[in-house]
Amino acid sequence: MACTAKVRAGLSQLGRTADGLRPAYLKLQVDGTSMATADELACYEHLQVVLARDNELVDLRALGNLQSLTHLDVAGNKLTNVSSQ
Repeated sequence: MACTAKVRAGLSQLGRTADGLRPAYLKLQVDGTSMATADELACYEHLQVVLARDNELVDLRALGNLQSLTHLDVAGNKLTNVSSQ
């Protein structure tokens, strides 16, 4: 899945991967972008904070790959599935 400019524009807080070896974006904010799928959010596997409020998201399974995620805010979406299965 290609990461769109809409997602890249919401990246901030540059830090390090969990192993400390590479730089990585740690925060993503994509509020109110009409995003319908979380697939493109998974492009940044080292994210710790994802703010994706007021979109059209119905499924968050793609976020199961974000092993460093500590804060997720998806209020105001149309969620029908939040399971990682």
